[in-house]
Amino acid sequence: MDERAAAYARGVGKRVRRKREQRGMSATALARRADLSRQTIANIEGGSSPNPTLQVLFRVADALGVEVSELLEPSECVDAQPLAAQLHAMLDEHTSDDGE
Repeated sequence: MDERAAAYARGVGKRVRRKREQRGMSATALARRADLSRQTIANIEGGSSPNPTLQVLFRVADALGVEVSELLEPSECVDAQPLAAQLHAMLDEHTSDDGE
């Protein structure tokens, strides 16, 4: 699995687990409410399900009482370092262009 996909899957899993725990819900209860297997919930929460279908994510979100977008928000799993380096390079390039 691509490292970015793995990081994203871990982030989704963390958010599912956090939302579930905030509601005082067990993984088994979430599986029942979402009409999924307990193993599917464990795979999502553990980040070992790199590509759950949208249908599965909608079922999990509905069972948790949240929007799917709350589970997919990438803020926790995106590494900002490469983006920051690209921005610095662009700024440096722009600054050097102005001086010519």
